[in-house]
Amino acid sequence: MNVVPGVSGSHGFVTAGTKLPGSNGGSVEAEADFAIVAAPEGAQDLNPGNVGEQDLRAAVPGGEQLLKLSIRGDDLRWVFEHLVEGETPCCEISGATLTYVPAKPSLQRVRSVRFSSGRELEPKVTYQVVISRHLVEGESFTLGGTKCASGKACATSGLLSRWPVAESDLTGTDALREYLRRLPQPVVPPESLRLLPAR
Repeated sequence: MNVVPGVSGSHGFVTAGTKLPGSNGGSVEAEADFAIVAAPEGAQDLNPGNVGEQDLRAAVPGGEQLLKLSIRGDDLRWVFEHLVEGETPCCEISGATLTYVPAKPSLQRVRSVRFSSGRELEPKVTYQVVISRHLVEGESFTLGGTKCASGKACATSGLLSRWPVAESDLTGTDALREYLRRLPQPVVPPESLRLLPAR
């Protein structure tokens, strides 16, 4: 596999059409509408040139397993609000473009979400979301709280039991490897930003 400068670990978390080895011995479909990873998992750029196993592990540190959640669009709107509620976004995304207004109050910043297919986020549609366990604390998805107000606890918690969850033994490193293998060589970074601040 060969890459040019600017390809980062976050680029491989959506592996459309790939079957992941399931923790129960079966398999789950990795195909997802988009993925969310904590910033440290996707921040490392791959060195340009031929990429080996050591490079992949360095780009996606931690070896965290992937989960796939089935979440309705109205809940996802809150997930995206949590993603940009701090001074800087907490996470990287793949498979969608999030436009937000940093100057607006916390939890009121998301302007639009557009998926790679061109579709906008729809409240009543259920989406497949790939995340790593790095975004799970105990039994909760850290971005999953809904009906929230700035400075107050969310009315509904982010407990994973709220959504169908498919577990996999696959890690972010495995997903990145599969992603790079599927693309024309050398691999180039995406042309457009995924987290797009606006005025």
